[in-house]
Amino acid sequence: MRALVLDSSTEKGLVAFLEEGKLLECLHLPHGFQSSDYLLEELQKGMRSLSFALSDLNFICVGVGPGSYTGLRVAAIAAKTLSVALQIPLVAISTLRSFIPTDAGLTFAVLIDAKIGGVYLQIGHLNANGCVTYHGEPCMVSIEKSKELLLEVPLIVTPNASSLKAKYGDSMSHCVWQELYPSPLHMYKSGLQNYLQNDFTIDGHLQLLYMRKTQAEIEKSLD
Repeated sequence: MRALVLDSSTEKGLVAFLEEGKLLECLHLPHGFQSSDYLLEELQKGMRSLSFALSDLNFICVGVGPGSYTGLRVAAIAAKTLSVALQIPLVAISTLRSFIPTDAGLTFAVLIDAKIGGVYLQIGHLNANGCVTYHGEPCMVSIEKSKELLLEVPLIVTPNASSLKAKYGDSMSHCVWQELYPSPLHMYKSGLQNYLQNDFTIDGHLQLLYMRKTQAEIEKSLD
């Protein structure tokens, strides 16, 4: 199985090509909120290194958020365009379920800064075999509420540790923080599972996981 994996939802985006669970090429986008600007350039770079054509892909896997409103749409539009043009199945993966810790055997939480909304949160457990069991669905909660949910969580994975540490202060001193990129291997495995279960589209439909209203939507609701 050959797959293209894309994610530009957060400060740490990537473009990756995989075949039969092996990573052929992984290009990390420059860190920052403008990283999505480089996605198409890195995609073209990755394509040049392949021994097969894009039309030979079995599926495209894309992170659909939550994260930056503008950023996540860049990877989504690129994935949708390729999927429709080449009639390649398109698989959606929550960005919160794309980050995997480097240490197995621990319960962990993925945190993405939701700015004024608090944090986007997903709790899971990575076993020694590399399989993840998730506790509940991805959610958005306030900083204070997340402190309650993270009382017994020893490990936090995030694309930007510095911004979140500043918000939590000393309240999360019991946690180890890991700042990581999304895992292309884990996204591939999740995408492959969805693909084999026929959980994909080929008509360009993609449900983005915003989880909160934009500032414009909030202001409009107050009118």
